[in-house]
Amino acid sequence: MEIIFSLNDLNQEGYFIERGAYIYEGNIGLYFALITEKEFPKSISKLASEIINRNTPFKDYEDGKKHWYSPNHADIVKRTLDSFLQKNNQNHQNNENQFVQVDPTNPPQTINVSELAELLSDAKNVLMFTGAGISVSSGVPDMSLLNQLIDESFNPTNDYIIELINNNSEKRLSKVIKLHGLFVNSEPSISHLRIADLYSSICCDLITGNLDGLHEKTGVIPKYYTDPKNEVDNLCEYDVLLTIGLGEEGNMNLTDKYRNANSTGKLIAINKECPPYLLNNDYWIPGNCEEILENLCVLLKIK
Repeated sequence: MEIIFSLNDLNQEGYFIERGAYIYEGNIGLYFALITEKEFPKSISKLASEIINRNTPFKDYEDGKKHWYSPNHADIVKRTLDSFLQKNNQNHQNNENQFVQVDPTNPPQTINVSELAELLSDAKNVLMFTGAGISVSSGVPDMSLLNQLIDESFNPTNDYIIELINNNSEKRLSKVIKLHGLFVNSEPSISHLRIADLYSSICCDLITGNLDGLHEKTGVIPKYYTDPKNEVDNLCEYDVLLTIGLGEEGNMNLTDKYRNANSTGKLIAINKECPPYLLNNDYWIPGNCEEILENLCVLLKIK
């Protein structure tokens, strides 16, 4: 079983609920998992709680909580427990982490492709970080639209649970199947191809928050950064962090982590609009990612 989409919440009432979709033996299905105290939280409606109690066996755990899974599959159980622990750890880390305080009123330095080529030529180690903006021309939703489509597929929570357990979730399932098809059937954009050229030609690494698999279709295996709790090894060793098609939603504090790890490193963004995470000593190359990357590869004599 492969989990393809998921959405989860850790509520102050003391419960964790995950909704999502999976592929099993070629078929796509929906699931939910709930970790709660002995009593259902108030935000779970009476109807939903009655349906869960009537149709979904629970498991008692040593922590005193009850765990509910539908369907009750080992992969869903493992995924939910991992997500629950990660969400708890993330809450603790958010309270403990102190990031660089920035002044958003100071704009970054605007540079052109030729200046970018010079900066990359002088760098010994480059880390590229790609966002949803590079996949839009491939037919994949950008981060804002993707979050909207996922929200429509798995919310409101009570309605989702009731429809799923009552086998009345055909409309939701059809949305998920259509959304999954956008990823499976899409092909790499020019940006993906030129990033693959850069990856194989200069000393750089690649991380991404994109789960569309398009980097892999170019032969590049990126490291994934899909949650603020994720760690990126050896940030201090990169002379340049180059973000490409990355907005604030996909950033997830990585630029702050980079500044904390490397005070002399250069942060550069290729994006149509100026990302909020750039400071006055950072660099911004405005424009179309595909055109900029095409010209960059020519200047670096990669193509």
